[in-house]
Amino acid sequence: MTAMNYKAKDSAKTSILTRPWRFFCIKGYGSTSIADIAKKAKTSKQRVHYHYRDVDQILIDLTEEWGNTGRLVTPGILGC
Repeated sequence: MTAMNYKAKDSAKTSILTRPWRFFCIKGYGSTSIADIAKKAKTSKQRVHYHYRDVDQILIDLTEEWGNTGRLVTPGILGC
């Protein structure tokens, strides 16, 4: 995979990761679906599944990002 492909993949994952917090706040983690996240990210469910097997894996990535950087992917999350 070329450097450009890695950047595109990272960009797609980041776009997906910025979406679920709002649903987790409003609907709750257990009620948030891949379809919800895909719709908000303006992409397909298949695209989300390409990067993430399920909502659990998305939550793991979000918490790892928070732990690695000390900040959330989406600013202002606590105000949702």
